[in-house]
Amino acid sequence: MNFKKSILFKFGIYCFILLALEGAFVIFIYFGFKELHSFVLDRNEELEGTSLSESTAYLKELGIEIIKQRSLDTAKEIDIYLEFNPDKKIEDLVKDEKFKSLAVQRFGVEGYTAVNDEKGINYFHPDPKIEGTDLHLLDDQLSGFWEIIDRGLNQESSGFYKWEDENGNIREKYMFISPVSRKTADGKSLNVASTTYIDEFYEPINELNKKITLTSDQSRMELKEFLNTMRIQVTLLAVANLIAMFLIGLMIYKKLILPIRTLSRASEEISRGNFDVKSEVISYDEITDLSRRFNQMAVEFKKSKEDIENKIKERTSQLERLNKYMVNRELKMIELKKEIDRLKKTNK
Repeated sequence: MNFKKSILFKFGIYCFILLALEGAFVIFIYFGFKELHSFVLDRNEELEGTSLSESTAYLKELGIEIIKQRSLDTAKEIDIYLEFNPDKKIEDLVKDEKFKSLAVQRFGVEGYTAVNDEKGINYFHPDPKIEGTDLHLLDDQLSGFWEIIDRGLNQESSGFYKWEDENGNIREKYMFISPVSRKTADGKSLNVASTTYIDEFYEPINELNKKITLTSDQSRMELKEFLNTMRIQVTLLAVANLIAMFLIGLMIYKKLILPIRTLSRASEEISRGNFDVKSEVISYDEITDLSRRFNQMAVEFKKSKEDIENKIKERTSQLERLNKYMVNRELKMIELKKEIDRLKKTNK
């Protein structure tokens, strides 16, 4: 029997292919979950970064708009005040507490408005030390600040600049300058500068960022644990599958392949004339019935062979007796013929 064409060989090939596929599946699941884990975490971080970046940009734009609007509103209020007080000069306005409350307005945490004239002389500021100061003097130390002031002496101007806070920290500020339409009684053109630290508007997002980071870390840990659990469960399931396939294959081999091979070998022995061979009964199923019928067939074949051999012996014996009888008869006929010839000669 050609081994390559045997059922056992084909069964082994099929089992090997299935086990290889199952192994590949286990490897795919393991590394697939690993890649999924990395992808989800990276995507989560990317979404967090994008969300925070977009939120920061939005709050920054919102802060700029608030600063701008405060400058425009203050300039409008001063314009209305000058309309109703056309005789007041700059020195009168400096002494006017009501006007000062219009010129210097606090907003937010550290935001404020200040007023200077077209020459860059500051008249109204939250810090009394700066009032009456020529802002040109800040050109060397705070060039960014002066550039915005210089552009806004006769027109709207805005921009970012660095400023040293009370604690000595250099922080970024944003300023918007709006010119007042009306002049004072002595011909002074006034400009309203509205400014504050821009990071003031980031404070909500910073708090939110802390909460997001805390929640994100917790979610990341939960997600990591979930994916690891899923990976372990799927891997165990795949391994259990491998074991189950092996046990099923072993059972099929014992229950089906092995009995068939036993029958095949027994049939080869019968074909060689060995009718004493027996197929061992292994279980109680269709294969067992087949084995019993095969054994019964072998017994019947042997009995038939013995019957045929006995009949052949009997017929041979009969033929031998018949042949012996015919030989004896022939001899008697020869003797009789000789006797007849002898008698004929005697009578003559």
